[in-house]
Amino acid sequence: MSKPSLPSRETDIGASNDNTTKLPTIKKDRLGIFEIVYERDESVFPSHDAAMFVVNSISKYGPSSVRLFKDAYAAASTTFVIYLTANLWLSIAPAVSICLVNVGLKTIEAWMVSGLSSSSNILEDLKYTLLYWLASTSISIVATRFHRSSCFSILNTLKVSSPVADPLLHVFNVYYATLASLALDLRTATDGKSFPMPGEFHRGHCEVWTTLQAIIAQLRVFMGILLQVAILIPLLDGSLPWVMTLGFGAFGIVLLKPINKYGGAGYAYWTNNCHYDRLIALHQMIFNPWVYRDSIIKNVPEDYIYQEYKKEMEILGIQQYSEADFASATSVPPPWYWDFLSTILVDCFPALCSVTLFWTHLTPSLLSSGVLIQVAWMSLRKNIDLILLFQSSSFVALLEKAMLCYRDLRLTSTMPTGNCNYPDSRKPSSEGMSLSFQNVSLIYPGDKQALDDVSFDISPGQIVIIVGINGSGKSSLLNLLPRLRGPTSGEIRIDGKHIQEYDLESLRSSMTIFSQEDVLYPLSYRDNFLMTVGHSVSLVHGKRPTEMLDKAATMGGSSGIIHEQAGGFDSLYTPNHDTFESSLHVSISGCGHKRPSTAAVQVLEQEHPLRKSTKLSEGEKQRVLASRACMKLLNGGIKLLIADEATSAMDPVAECALLNGLLEYGKGMTMIFVTHRFGHLVKHAHQILCLNEGKIV
Repeated sequence: MSKPSLPSRETDIGASNDNTTKLPTIKKDRLGIFEIVYERDESVFPSHDAAMFVVNSISKYGPSSVRLFKDAYAAASTTFVIYLTANLWLSIAPAVSICLVNVGLKTIEAWMVSGLSSSSNILEDLKYTLLYWLASTSISIVATRFHRSSCFSILNTLKVSSPVADPLLHVFNVYYATLASLALDLRTATDGKSFPMPGEFHRGHCEVWTTLQAIIAQLRVFMGILLQVAILIPLLDGSLPWVMTLGFGAFGIVLLKPINKYGGAGYAYWTNNCHYDRLIALHQMIFNPWVYRDSIIKNVPEDYIYQEYKKEMEILGIQQYSEADFASATSVPPPWYWDFLSTILVDCFPALCSVTLFWTHLTPSLLSSGVLIQVAWMSLRKNIDLILLFQSSSFVALLEKAMLCYRDLRLTSTMPTGNCNYPDSRKPSSEGMSLSFQNVSLIYPGDKQALDDVSFDISPGQIVIIVGINGSGKSSLLNLLPRLRGPTSGEIRIDGKHIQEYDLESLRSSMTIFSQEDVLYPLSYRDNFLMTVGHSVSLVHGKRPTEMLDKAATMGGSSGIIHEQAGGFDSLYTPNHDTFESSLHVSISGCGHKRPSTAAVQVLEQEHPLRKSTKLSEGEKQRVLASRACMKLLNGGIKLLIADEATSAMDPVAECALLNGLLEYGKGMTMIFVTHRFGHLVKHAHQILCLNEGKIV
């Protein structure tokens, strides 16, 4: 098989013959085995529309950013003032240093003009200038320390500060992010862009604070550059007029230089190379022993998988593999001439100034101006490098993100809730829930029809079996009852009332639901069980009854599984995918730190051993999940029990014992079972509903 072709030149794939409609200029490129497509903005300089966009964006999002400052002050006033003061000084300090260097140079210049004769006044001025410079540097060191320490202090304060009456008084409070997220329905919960990510709490991360930090950092950099330029213009005093022209030209190069080959445009990339895809798959198999090694050892000869890996590498070719990997992992570099210009005009700017002195009549004033330029440029370069770093996070984007921080707290659930508590006070305590589906249809986003005009009635206390092939709509139908989703059309009634009339929390508290899709929480088994009942009355008074935990574990068939573990109910369950304790807490090599010594790591492992994933088979997990559901059942008040393929991985003996226990304990309550092995339940069933392609057949 021939190797993939070498990189080709850019081609236009978005041309249009329609002169009346301006279509996007879509271009295509190739790097190694990757195809790259992007839309390129042909304009080099910012257009009037782009400038107006920035102005309008600042006007639109600016108030939210101002409020971020106010709320940060409200949450941690003293520390935040220290943080802002440190940032203010760090933006002013370079300009102050330039002024002090200029004073020192002028003093030395006066000394040279006087014929190098010693003068007490000149030496005194030089001494005080040096002292002022040392004081300025010392303040900068202190400000840097305060900047770092106050940042961590603010973050900790924001995360643990007490809730206040107004949720929007300060958006940083983690309590409100928690409440706002938990109040959302399944679909809306994924819309929050500023909510913490799952693994970020222990890293000290706060998305809102990170946004405000970035805004302050950019303001500090721009303010620093403006102050330094404003100081330099009068200080040079026309002694080197061409220097200013060259300097502003170099600064323009920095601003105009694209971040990649495509003018800074974002790009999409892909490869249809089957060898690359197969190589990635083989790499995963070889270097992910936690998933594949067991199967490989049992089924695949060691030499075979090595030879296949080697063959794909040779077919792909190291050059194209490297180029493709570079394109995907980092960025396609800009054209060579941009690097040439930036190196000559930016990196070598002080050297250019020094070289030109050979063609100039040297004077003490000219020499001092040259030294001043060298010092000023070294200071400016730090801020210039930060500007290049900020290209990936524009100021306008940060302002918009600040607005989203407040929007997320205002997100509301799209699932409407009623005012009626369930069950009605007139309903007998021993009576189950009645259900009525009337012409119910459900269409998922993307026009996938899950249910089509479904109608049926279930009387209180009935046992109903729902059967059907995979994908027939069984789980979709059951998810409508706890209102994970709402029907697209039709009506669902519970005890004669429309389901939307009931308060969501009281309705859900009257149901016990367990399915094959349920997961165990990464907490102790005790917490797993008790979370299902919350702060219900039977568990508030006195100690939480261990006998209820034992009874639930026995009823679900997990008593032996739990008590075999060292901590019993207090043993922590750690799922295989859990990553919050999956790696050692050590300094990262390559970030200025050395790798910790073996002895240090051994002490860490002794004092704080890693949480290893809990080894439970699928059948054992289902028994623990069933026991967790039984805990809610035993706590009382349950009117509807739903078991959706909850015993699919259990052995027949465990399944039979669980079902018999549910049928015995749940007399009087309504029960719905979804199972492919329904033989044991048929003699108890009042109805059997068969679903096929979303319809009752």
